[in-house]
Amino acid sequence: MDRFPPATSRPPATHHTPPSRTRARCRWAALALWLLPSTARAGTDALCLTANARGNQNLPVAFTVQPETARCLFDGSHLDRHSAGFPQNTEVVVRFAEPVRLARVSVVTYNDQERSYNAALRGRALARLGERQVASSPWVALDADALVLCGTDDHLVLGNESLLPLPNAGACDTLTLVFEKKPDAHQCLVREVSVWGIPERLASAPRAPLRVQAAENTYSSIRVSWPSLPRGASYLRVRHRRQGEAAWQTTCFTASPGLLRWLRPAATYEVTAEAVGVVGSGNTVSRQVRLPHPLEQRTMADAFGMNFYPGGGGAHQAHTDETENTRRMIRLMRAAGVRHVRWWMPSPGAALLFAEAGMALMPHATFTDPADYRRLAETTGAWLTATQNEPDFAHTFAEEFVRAFAPTRAAARRFSPLMLLAGPAVGGELVGPGTDYLAAAYAAGLREAVDVLDLHPYGKVSTPLSRGGILGAPEGLLASLAACRELLRRVGDPERPILASESGHPTYEGAWHMPPSSYQRQAQWLVRTHLLLIASGVRRLFWYAFQDEGTDRRNPEHCFGIVDWHGKPKPAYTAYRTMTRLLGATRCEGLEAALKPPLYGVRCARPGGYITVLWDGGGRGEVRLGPDSGITQVLSLSGTKLPLPRRSGGALVLPVDESVRYVYSTRPLRYLAQRRLSPPVAPRVHLTLRPSTLQVQPGRRTQWQAHLTSEFPCPVRVTLECGHPWQGTPATQALTLAPRGRGVATLALDVPADLKPQIVSWDLRCHYQPAEARYHPGEFRRALFFMVRENTPPDPP
Repeated sequence: MDRFPPATSRPPATHHTPPSRTRARCRWAALALWLLPSTARAGTDALCLTANARGNQNLPVAFTVQPETARCLFDGSHLDRHSAGFPQNTEVVVRFAEPVRLARVSVVTYNDQERSYNAALRGRALARLGERQVASSPWVALDADALVLCGTDDHLVLGNESLLPLPNAGACDTLTLVFEKKPDAHQCLVREVSVWGIPERLASAPRAPLRVQAAENTYSSIRVSWPSLPRGASYLRVRHRRQGEAAWQTTCFTASPGLLRWLRPAATYEVTAEAVGVVGSGNTVSRQVRLPHPLEQRTMADAFGMNFYPGGGGAHQAHTDETENTRRMIRLMRAAGVRHVRWWMPSPGAALLFAEAGMALMPHATFTDPADYRRLAETTGAWLTATQNEPDFAHTFAEEFVRAFAPTRAAARRFSPLMLLAGPAVGGELVGPGTDYLAAAYAAGLREAVDVLDLHPYGKVSTPLSRGGILGAPEGLLASLAACRELLRRVGDPERPILASESGHPTYEGAWHMPPSSYQRQAQWLVRTHLLLIASGVRRLFWYAFQDEGTDRRNPEHCFGIVDWHGKPKPAYTAYRTMTRLLGATRCEGLEAALKPPLYGVRCARPGGYITVLWDGGGRGEVRLGPDSGITQVLSLSGTKLPLPRRSGGALVLPVDESVRYVYSTRPLRYLAQRRLSPPVAPRVHLTLRPSTLQVQPGRRTQWQAHLTSEFPCPVRVTLECGHPWQGTPATQALTLAPRGRGVATLALDVPADLKPQIVSWDLRCHYQPAEARYHPGEFRRALFFMVRENTPPDPP
C-alpha cells in the first residue's frame, strides 16, 4: 500500500504496520492516534459537488481549479502521486459553473510524525458570489496525526481528514481554500479536497415522500435501500433520529443503497425519505430500526468475527497490489457471512470498507480523554475496542496491565457506558498459567480495567487432551473455558461477558506449539471450535485469520488463513461459509448434555425446529436416536446432503466422524446410545503442575511439582523434561505409575543471578510408555510461566 510519502516527502519515523503475531510481537495497543474532529451531521442537504466522494453521495457540478497543479486534489485518490505539496502558504480557488449552496469542505492532509518535512498548520474556506463574500469558515487546525483513510480508489493511505464548516451559506460561485504550513516545515501536503452542498437550483426544489427499506447493517449503521428514484428526481433526502430525540439528522444519496453511519448502538431509530426534484403526494412513510448493543448475541450470526489486516501483520509477505487483494478479501468475507472484523488500528478507512460490506470493526484503541472515544465512535462506528494483545506474552505483569488500562476504561465510561473495552487477550494456556494471570489481574483490580474478558483460546499441545480426542483439537478448549469460568466464580464475577479475539489452527505440517493441521483438519476444527466456544458462552469469536500472511509452508505464521496468500479459498472457507449460512439465523442452546466424549453435539433452535450439529472428537462412531426425533435432513461439513439415519431395532442410527453433521429436526433429538467404532478410546495420563506459574528470584533455585494420574490398567513409565529458559541444565524426572495409579515428581531449575523482570512462557514435556504393547506411547506438554521480579520471594519447596 502507498501509505507513506516517497519522493516528494520523507516517510514518518514510526511505521504503522500492524505488529507481528509471534510471541515477541505483543505491544501496547493504546496507539497514540488522534481521530477526526467531532462533527454533527448538518440538518441541511449536502452532496459532494466535486464528485470525489466514495459511493453514492456525488452530485457533480462543473468547476475549475487554480492553480492547475491542485486539480489532483479532486480526483478521489489519497495516493502520493495524486497529492500536492505546497512549500508556501497557499490559496486554492474553485470556481463553479453554476451557483451552489455549500455546507462544508473536507480536507485530507498528511503530517510527518516529527512535523519537520510535511506539516500542515491550519486552513479555512471563503465562499463568494461574484465579488461579494457570503460565508467563511473559522480557522481549523490541520496538524493532527495521520490515520489510515480510504479514497474512492479503495487505497488505504495515511492522512488526516478535517472539516471546514460553512453553515448557513448563501448562494456562491467561488470557493477559496487557504492552507498554511508550520513555519519550520518544508511543505503542507494536501491529499484530497471535497466540497459538499447542493446546486442553488435545487435549494427550493419540490420533494415527494418515497417508500424505502431500512435495516440494521452493523450495530452502528443502518442500510437504506429503494428500487429507484422517481423520474426527474435529483437525489434522495434521508432523515433519521434516535427514539426520544426531537432533532432530525439528514443524509443525502443519489443511488441505492445508502448507509447511515456512525450511529449510537442499543437504540431505535426512525427513518424517513423524500425524493428531491419531483412533485408528489401521499404521506411520509416512517421506518423503525433497532440497532443492537455492541456485544448483543441474538442469533449465532452475532458471534461470527474474523481477524483480517489490510496490508498484513508482522509476518506479512507483501502482495503486488495490496489494494486489489483487500478488495477481494472483503468480498470473500462478505460472502462467507463474517459480521465483525478485528484490526490493529482505529482506521476510518478500514471501518468504512468493512461497513460497506456489512461488517463492524473492532480496533485496538484506548484513550484517557473521553473526547477521543467520541471521535472513535463518530469516525469508525466502533463501540467495542481492544486493549493490549497477549500481555502475558509481552512481559506485562498483571498489575501493570490493570494500572495501564483502568484510566482508559474510566475515560470510556465517562464518554458512554456503551463504549466497551475488552482485555486482557490472555494467550497463555487457561488450564494453568493463563488462568493464573487472570487471577493476578483480578487481584489487581481487573474489574475496573475492562468491560469484557478477552481470551485467546488456541488448541495447543499443552491443552489437556479430551477423552478419545486428538492432542490440540478444539474439544480440549472445553477444559480451558471451564478453568476460566471457575476462576470467575471464585472471584465473584461469574456474569462477566467473554469474547475470543483470536482462535485458530494453521495449515502447517511441522512441529510447533500447535499440532500439525492439514487443510481438511483445519476445516473440521474451525467449525468445531466455533460451536464449542459459543456453546460455552463466548459472545463473539474472531477467527485467526482470514488470509495467509505468506507462502512459506515452513513458517506457521504464514499458514493461519482460511484463504491462501494468493486469494484461493481453502476447504475451511467453504466450511465457514456453510456454518454461517446454516446456523446464522439460529439460537445456540448449548452442548447436548446427554452425549459423552468423544461424541459431541450442539443444539441450535430455528423457526419450526432445530439444527443439531454432531461429531466425533477423534475417530468414527455412531449415535442411536429415538425414532420420534423428526429428522428431516442431514448435511455435511460443506453443506451437501447426506443419507438420513438408518432404522435399526426401533432406533435411528447416525454415523459420526470428525467432520460435523448438521441434523435438521422438528423436535430436539432423543439420544438412546452412542459408541466409538474406531480407533478405540485410549487411556490417558493426566498431569497438573503445582504451581503452573513460578515466581522466580534471580540467583535462587526454583522448584515445582508435577502431579500425575494414570488411566492405564498397566504400569506406565513417565519421563518429564523441562528445558532451561536461560540456557542452563534442564530439569528432568522419571517415575513409574502403578496401574491406574498416581505419582508426584519434583522438578527444579537454577535461576541466573543477572535476570531482569520478565515473563517467560514455557512448556514441560511429558513422555509416557505403557508397559503393555497393546497401548501406544504418547507425548504431550503442559504450560507454565516463569515470572521474574525484583526482590520476589521464591516459591516454597
